[in-house]
Formats: sequence, structure tokens, C-alpha cells
Amino acid sequence: MKRVPMLLLAAGLLMAARPSLPQLGPHNMQAEKFIEYITVASPYTQWATWPGKGKLFASKDPTSHGPLITTYVNGAALLSIAEMKGMADGSIIVVENYTADRQLAGLTTMYKVAGYNKEAGDWYWVEATPGGNVISFGKVRACIDCHSAQASNDYVWTAETVSGKYKPTAVP
Repeated sequence: MKRVPMLLLAAGLLMAARPSLPQLGPHNMQAEKFIEYITVASPYTQWATWPGKGKLFASKDPTSHGPLITTYVNGAALLSIAEMKGMADGSIIVVENYTADRQLAGLTTMYKVAGYNKEAGDWYWVEATPGGNVISFGKVRACIDCHSAQASNDYVWTAETVSGKYKPTAVP
């Protein structure tokens, strides 16, 4: 009987040591914890890449993202892509930004949070260095300004997320 409580205690300690996805809301944005979640607790590199894109494909915006990118999506985003109804709350998109010589230059992320920013699709943006240091986060004006051209496609440039809404044009 004593083994069961000890096992529960051990499991609880392991769970406490592993960061979880921060419960983000309009007044509780924690960029550092978000980066810790996608790099430690649920490493984005173990997620699927964007369907049909693979690794190191040409960026639509080499000025902001670099000439090459790799785009990873969590389970919620992957299911949303398959359903073509826009990205569900909880969807996370992580873009690795690469130089022309294939060196990782940074991470750009989009996290869909219900009620966070209705004017920009409820996306929470985080830009970080390759080492995970946060550069900018939240309602990042440069991200919103660029991605607004794809508002009907749920602010996503990579490919279609809302059936018939993707505009494969150059980034403004």
C-alpha cells in the first residue's frame, strides 16, 4: 500500500518539473514560459512539419524570416489544416528562420488564444533567438501588419488553412 502513494508522489514531482503550456489569456502573457514549453516540455522539433512543405523551403518573406524556413505545427494546428476551417484555439505554428547557408537565425511563433486579440485573429506572436531568448512577443505590429494580408486565411502565409481563402501572392 505504501508503494502507491510513493509512486503518485514521484509522478507528481516529475510533472511539476516539466513545464506545461502556459494558460495564456488576454491579461496573462508569458513569452519565456511559452518558449520553454515549445523547446523543453513539448519540443516543437518532434511535431509534424507543415503538410507538404518539409524542411528548409523558400520563405515568402526573406526579409523577416530569412530565405529558408521550416514550419512545425502542433496537433491542434495539424488537425485544423486538415479540416480547412481556420486554426483552432490552441494551435501553435513554429517557424525556424534560416540564413542562405542553412544556419538557424531565429524562431517565430504563432499561438492561437481565444479572446487574446480579435483584431488580428487571436494570435499571440513570439520571436526568439536560436537559443530561446525572447526578442518580441504579444501583439507584434510587424507580424500583424504582414500577416493581415492573409486575414481571410486566418493570418497564415504558409498554405491554405481556410478552404478557398489562401492568396499565394508576395508578402506586402
